[in-house]
Amino acid sequence: MSNVEYEISIEDKPLDKEVYPGIEHVKIEDSDTTADIFSIRLLAIRGPDGEWSYPQKDKLLLFSKVKISASLNGVSENLVEGYITGIDFHIDKEERKSHVDINGMDSTVLMNLGEEIMSWVDKSDSDIAKEIFSKYGFDLDVDDTVHPPLEKGYTVIQRESDIEFLKKLAVRNGFECFVDSDFQSKKTRGHFRKLQLDLKPQKDLAVHFGTDSTLESIDFSIDGLRPISVELRQKDALSKKVEEVLIDDSKLSKLGKQTLNELIASNLTKIKTRETLTPKIILSRHVVSEPQLMESIARSVFDEGSWFINAKGTVNAESYGKVLKTKSLVLIKGSNDTFSGKYYVSKVIHTFKPGSYIQEFKAKRNALGIIKTDEFGNLEK
Repeated sequence: MSNVEYEISIEDKPLDKEVYPGIEHVKIEDSDTTADIFSIRLLAIRGPDGEWSYPQKDKLLLFSKVKISASLNGVSENLVEGYITGIDFHIDKEERKSHVDINGMDSTVLMNLGEEIMSWVDKSDSDIAKEIFSKYGFDLDVDDTVHPPLEKGYTVIQRESDIEFLKKLAVRNGFECFVDSDFQSKKTRGHFRKLQLDLKPQKDLAVHFGTDSTLESIDFSIDGLRPISVELRQKDALSKKVEEVLIDDSKLSKLGKQTLNELIASNLTKIKTRETLTPKIILSRHVVSEPQLMESIARSVFDEGSWFINAKGTVNAESYGKVLKTKSLVLIKGSNDTFSGKYYVSKVIHTFKPGSYIQEFKAKRNALGIIKTDEFGNLEK
């Protein structure tokens, strides 16, 4: 761990160095679908008067701002910025096992403090995202949604907190929605965007790759029961016309050679006619009859179902030398031609303990096999 350190700041002031020996562990959970959360476990100490306390008790208060970063080989990497949302105190009969957990969440907690009832009239989903993020003073990273206001008076009803509402809008567009912070500029940014599948991958993950190995272990799984078609049918209340949308392919970039559709289509045909055996989802919970919006919803469901390969593993943080980031690509190599290749990182749990730093991750893929654009020559990206 000589080349790996972490730093905690409270209200933009670094935690006193003498506090660190009293920290049992620091854990940060970074996910592509939920808010980033953190937990700091401190030793609880009972004084001569019988009173219990813990380091920095007067500073680690509810809704105090916390920043946690990691330094690997002298390079600092931001992990999370957020607010303390809970404090758990455990007293054990063995006094040395008593501890306090300081728990918190990233800045999305500010968007989840209360529910809103609001009508958004003549606004596209991306327009709504811009207005909501701006309300909190966040910088914007918002992609335009497919459908503009459909007709004069087009209305979207909000009946939940701002972040719950935006995540619901993101799902129907096949977007990701999250908030992160830049420690240097001290700016928080709201993201409402398409998945970033065409960017350069971060540093490779390698297993059984000699001295270049960076993984302690990795598991792969293939799910053959994901849908290869999605249908949505709705009757227009005024015209009585039935609108129907069928989606059986994805517009997402393929991260491998063969999609699930390409893998199983021929075998299903051999068993029986493909029409009767196609793994299918028929959407019935969406009340919308506008074709463009129907297509957007059906495509988002299909795209989510297209992630049929999953990987989970543990990174040797010292040999990797970097922070593995979610919502981005990584090249995994050292398994075989089926599973090696690009993956979208969906979750990373960072755990710091005295003398160790572990990164546990989950990743997913929408196609099997290596493609020509995969670069397997150098571990440094």
